[in-house]
Amino acid sequence: MLPILWFCAIIASVSAKRSFTIDYQNHTFLKDGKPFTYYAGEIHYFRVRPELWEDRLQRIRAMGLNAIQTYVAWNWHETYEGKIDFERPEADLFRFIKLAQKHNLYVILRAGPYACAEWEAGGLPYWLLNKPGIQLRVYNEPYINAVNKFYRVLLPRIKPLLYINGGPILSVQIENEYGSYGCDHKYLQFLRDLFHKHLGPDVLLFTTDSADYETLKCGTVEGVFPTVDFRPTNDSTVASFYEIQKNVSKGGPFVNSECYPGWFKLWGAPDPKVPTTSQVLNTMTAMANHGGSFSLYMVHGGTNFGFWNGASRSGPVITSYDYGAPITENGGITPAYLEIRKWISDRSNVSLPPVPKNNTVRAYGKLKLKQPFISANILNSAFEKIGQCKRLTDLLSFEEMDHPYGFVAYETTLRDVGTNLTAPNLKDHGYVFVDGVFQGVLVNNLGDYHSLSLTLKNVVEGSSLAIIVENRGRLNFAMEFESLIDRKGLLPDVFLDGQKLTKWDICRDTLDKLSHETSNGLTSIANGIPGAFNITNGAGVFIGEFTIDGEIADTWLNPKGFRKGQVLINGFNLGRYWTSAGPQVTLYLPAPLLRRQNRIILVELLGQDSGFCQDTIEFTDRVISASDRAAELRSS
Repeated sequence: MLPILWFCAIIASVSAKRSFTIDYQNHTFLKDGKPFTYYAGEIHYFRVRPELWEDRLQRIRAMGLNAIQTYVAWNWHETYEGKIDFERPEADLFRFIKLAQKHNLYVILRAGPYACAEWEAGGLPYWLLNKPGIQLRVYNEPYINAVNKFYRVLLPRIKPLLYINGGPILSVQIENEYGSYGCDHKYLQFLRDLFHKHLGPDVLLFTTDSADYETLKCGTVEGVFPTVDFRPTNDSTVASFYEIQKNVSKGGPFVNSECYPGWFKLWGAPDPKVPTTSQVLNTMTAMANHGGSFSLYMVHGGTNFGFWNGASRSGPVITSYDYGAPITENGGITPAYLEIRKWISDRSNVSLPPVPKNNTVRAYGKLKLKQPFISANILNSAFEKIGQCKRLTDLLSFEEMDHPYGFVAYETTLRDVGTNLTAPNLKDHGYVFVDGVFQGVLVNNLGDYHSLSLTLKNVVEGSSLAIIVENRGRLNFAMEFESLIDRKGLLPDVFLDGQKLTKWDICRDTLDKLSHETSNGLTSIANGIPGAFNITNGAGVFIGEFTIDGEIADTWLNPKGFRKGQVLINGFNLGRYWTSAGPQVTLYLPAPLLRRQNRIILVELLGQDSGFCQDTIEFTDRVISASDRAAELRSS
């Protein structure tokens, strides 16, 4: 009995020595009873291949930061309802947190449920939209029941990783920028109590909102410390933001949970204006002069692989989430990185780990792709091969098809002749065919452009009408009184010359079956790809294989001459390219996705540009943007 008591006493003694609290009167954090400030950087484990987590964390620590922030993306772990996954390598949040601790980085965990983050649906799972009476981000029974089920799995596994329990997690955020969306304090109280129930009463919980008094009042709740976020600005504005935060928090440290050295980009939109490094450093100085803690959003952005990008109301977020961060998408060290490192070193007067070398990049050169024969007239049977189908009288959304992202094909037989097709509620892009012949693209919107009607050609009684709908990413942000509910698909109803169309064959596809086919099976599957992928002038599915000799290194795929589609490399969905919209052209291809023998598949939706070498892509050792492409066209 005595050895057990002795062991318990030691554990209790160790726990008592570790604390992370707030001194409200002296406006500081206290770590183990001593004043503490963190300089953090945001990195998202779900945007970085797990083989590269340690590389990126080493670079963050060598920059001089002593902490990282990361969101938990609920839909990354529970893509399908009830199937909660922390086991696959890219979903092993706990390994990521432990790696941060290994490299002497504390963790500020932004646990949700909502994240924003320019991520698919702001991190909320699509299947929530199927629940009758659902309202998101409020105290709504269907919503909080789903939240409760996920967090009773997540939070007990987080508890041992809290700093007070020997781990690296200093504090945990509930919700995100809630005051910009709602003012339901019962909902925030529910989250506070849920987190305390599973993490214990001593965990430091916090919220983040824009530095506006009314917004902060709606976004905070008693017993949870409020922080603010703002972009680089002048000293007097920084001071005013601090006063706003203090008015709400009633003391405690000044914390900017998101200080933006860059910004995200949207397809079809111009590059955003971003602050200079000197503006970032001046704001860091102003915050530090107030004893403030802060996190750079982002220090390393990563990539929106697959279909995981979010969207604004004007358009989807691009595949690259480089963000103009101090550490580039492929881990490169920028001049901003070195200047921020010097700023931290000068203020802390401590030696930092050496700056890591940039990772090797390689230009593997050009690759000629092959296009197997693709029938444009067997759409329904094609989707029976590579998708899952239902035959119904009325239309179903992606969500009603239990389909998170990718494509859904809708096909009906026209009983009457007509020309004017309208789909007023389509989300997001619809590729339209009559008897396998491409008619045009329906577009919900892209910036100010929208086109939800088409004039059909060569329609006869009994013609087959097919519309392949692409989900380009669900909304990740909504302001107060706006809705985050963003259903996708050919939403009711569709009309031909004013008459409602019914009796649909509806088939879903995420390209997973295509991506996992062996080389020998590619041709037979490609023969069944639906007509929507074979629009005109070189659209369709393109396949290539290549061998790498020597070092396998990072590269960038340049889909030169192709316009819009998805890329799959060795069965992995690399993401969307959309060179005809820009501003992104090349796609980052990290070394862990490559092998000695490689297979690539391009699903080209719009057809190739004229004037380029047809059916050819290139692997290059640099990023190419739309402005680079324009210069190339001018010189050709």
